[in-house]
Amino acid sequence: MQDDVIDAAQLAQLRGSMSQANYAMLLEMFAKELDTRLALLQEAWAANDRGRTAMEAHTILGLAGNMAMARLAGTARSLEAMAPEAPAALIGQTIATIIEQAAEARRALAAP
Repeated sequence: MQDDVIDAAQLAQLRGSMSQANYAMLLEMFAKELDTRLALLQEAWAANDRGRTAMEAHTILGLAGNMAMARLAGTARSLEAMAPEAPAALIGQTIATIIEQAAEARRALAAP
């Protein structure tokens, strides 16, 4: 597991706090919710709705933080803060980065 993508120690602590079945269910629920939120983030930005963009970034921040994904959480935090007034190009780049980091995190979660 890539430590810069996911904090392996924090994730191991989470994994150790529940049964293997519950952990597997948590990973499945996380993946579905992350996919939903990424789609909603893209929809909000496509509609030029900066408030919804910030809200979805905040939700992704929480999801990532709960799953030991500090880098993704940090990028989502940056997007949440910049969404109200930052230049559109910067917001678009940050959303692209979030999508890339989410994909990296999912690959890292799937790694043995």
